[in-house]
Amino acid sequence: MGIERFIESHDGTKIYTNTSGEGPTLVLCDGLGCEGFIWKHFRERFGATHRIVHWNYRGHGLSHCPEDYERLTTDDLIEDLRQVLEQLDINNAVLCGHSMGVQLILEFAYRYPEKVAGLLPMCGSYGRPLETFHDGPLLGIAFPFLRELVFKSPRRAQWVWSNANKNELAFQFAMISEVNSKAVNGDDFRPYFEHLAGMDIGVFIRVLDSVSRHTVEDHLPLIKAPTLIVAAEHDTFTPAWLSQHMRHQLPDAELLTVEGGTHIAPIEFPELIHRRVEPFLRKCFAATAAKPKKRTRRKKAPATDIAHANPPESQPLAADGTQA
Repeated sequence: MGIERFIESHDGTKIYTNTSGEGPTLVLCDGLGCEGFIWKHFRERFGATHRIVHWNYRGHGLSHCPEDYERLTTDDLIEDLRQVLEQLDINNAVLCGHSMGVQLILEFAYRYPEKVAGLLPMCGSYGRPLETFHDGPLLGIAFPFLRELVFKSPRRAQWVWSNANKNELAFQFAMISEVNSKAVNGDDFRPYFEHLAGMDIGVFIRVLDSVSRHTVEDHLPLIKAPTLIVAAEHDTFTPAWLSQHMRHQLPDAELLTVEGGTHIAPIEFPELIHRRVEPFLRKCFAATAAKPKKRTRRKKAPATDIAHANPPESQPLAADGTQA
């Protein structure tokens, strides 16, 4: 499905992209260790009316690993995204991020605001996610020790990692403890574990190490792009209060809190989310279309200032689609 292309990034790493549909552009940015499972219903809903670009992070999916494993930082991922947009000739897009992808699209919007028509951060944080995982610091404290174990015994760590993610018990445990098993189809969630099982644990740990030290919190007030934040009531990976804080820091932000939702709310309650996303996308691209096109300056022509409007904020919705 779609046109597949490999983009050569700043250090020569080949980044996989898949482009489908026509219309205003949506760029999909996954979570760590993901290969697009979270976007299944989203692509089905918006693929008929939008151009959708999905890409794999370096070392994920079909994208290549960098020759230098030190090039697995947040900065490298941001530069990969810039290269994807540039080489696909995308100058105006709504960036959609899930989990770790939220950090990336926020950072990208801060660095390259002229390329961003809007932001759709879903079930993610603005930074340092290990400090708030399960609303406590335990994983952040344990992570340095886990990292050292992986680096000291990479082959053994890879064997444990791959087999643990292939184990049906791990999948069933996640279905019981981390997601809303009554709302999600297990077949939609299982690809996450299948991708993790085949992933290089060294890549996973290095990217997580960089992401765990990165934050865009101080820059949130400077990000002017229209933003629809999607939070989930029972998200244990990135608790909903992070989204509420983000909502207050961003100048032009709306918040949708999904009651009963977890970290994978986009495949648990897709229709609820899509109903809110649809008018948001119209607003983003209508605002962009309304802006005067930048004209080449001619001699003796006066400069023109462009005003940026801040539309009124929408209120959060509950899982039944009513106003909160």
